[in-house]
Amino acid sequence: MYTIHGLLMITLLLVSPVRAENSARIFTEDFAPFGYIENGHLTGIGPDIVTAMSKALTARGAQIEVLPWKRAYITVLNEKNTALFSMSRIKEREDLFKWVGPLYSMQSYLFGYKDYSLKLNSLNDARKVESLLVQDGGATETQLLALGFNNLVAMNNIDKQVAMLTAKRVELIEATDVAVAYQLQKLGLPLSEVKPVLKLNRADFYLAFSRNTDDEVIEKWRNALKLIHENGTWRQITAKYLPNFDLWQ
Repeated sequence: MYTIHGLLMITLLLVSPVRAENSARIFTEDFAPFGYIENGHLTGIGPDIVTAMSKALTARGAQIEVLPWKRAYITVLNEKNTALFSMSRIKEREDLFKWVGPLYSMQSYLFGYKDYSLKLNSLNDARKVESLLVQDGGATETQLLALGFNNLVAMNNIDKQVAMLTAKRVELIEATDVAVAYQLQKLGLPLSEVKPVLKLNRADFYLAFSRNTDDEVIEKWRNALKLIHENGTWRQITAKYLPNFDLWQ
């Protein structure tokens, strides 16, 4: 098992140590399938898209560093010329960063175990559940705390969230379709092992830069994203990671 320090060192070895010209330090977290280490390589929909964008800026590509989400988030809030992906763009964050994207979109749900019987008609009904697992420092935790929820279980290693749910250690989890499908596959379980009990928003995920990053840099990254859309690279990457989830519709 890799430690966070080990993941960071692997990533620095795998990805060119030279940043894209006029760019910034770029961070991501280890959270499959969005971005993760597999067979010694940083992969996932987020890293693949950002790497393709960086190569549109310079043939060498950009440096990507792996950190726990909360640490990376605080770093980008406070340090110049830094960026973090994949970040959902919510109103509480709108003025805290400069945004490039969306890189991709996914559908978010509250998931219960397959035999879950309580009917939820709205997010407000989720106040009644005993425990709702969310990412520590993530967008959903931020929003639900602002709404006064007091039944949240904040978890840093959310790649274990489906295991927590199927073991019935929590009542519900908040997660995207892609994340849950990936975790079920790793556990050797079918999609039918869990069920969506409330459909939430369709989240757009971005590359978020610190507010003091030069606008010229932001514009270059936006143009790079436009380019990989136009040349077909973006479609090839997203087709690899975004399968059809008709069972949960």
